[in-house]
Amino acid sequence: MTKSNFLWQFPCYILATTHKTSPLTGEVLFDEKLRFVAPAVLPGGKQGIAIFTDSALADEFRELSRSPKSVTLAAIPNQGTLRSFLQIASHQLQHVAIDLNRKTRLARLFLIQEILDQLDTSPT
Repeated sequence: MTKSNFLWQFPCYILATTHKTSPLTGEVLFDEKLRFVAPAVLPGGKQGIAIFTDSALADEFRELSRSPKSVTLAAIPNQGTLRSFLQIASHQLQHVAIDLNRKTRLARLFLIQEILDQLDTSPT
C-alpha cells in the first residue's frame, strides 16, 4: 500500500459484537476483549475486518446484518487507536475490507500488515 492508495480519515468505524466501554466516556475500548464483525471478503470464505469510513455506511451494513441489535457501531477516533486495533486483529486475520457493501460484497481490500507498515511511517 502506498500513500496514494488510501487516505485515512477519522473517525472511521468498525462493528463490534462484544466489547467493554470506558466508564468515563462510554466509548468502546479497543482491547483484547473486543470482538468485531469479520465477514467473508475473499474467495473461499476468508474473513477480513470490515472498516467503514462513514458512519452511515457502517450503520447500513449493521442494519442488514442478521442480528443488528447485537452489533455496536464503534468509532476509531485516531491513527493510534487504528494501529492498536489492527495489531490486536492481526493475530486472527490478515485482511481489511474498507467500506464493504453488504449487498454487492464490494470493498477495497488491504493486508493488515501493509496498513500497519504505512501507519508506522506516518506521523500521528
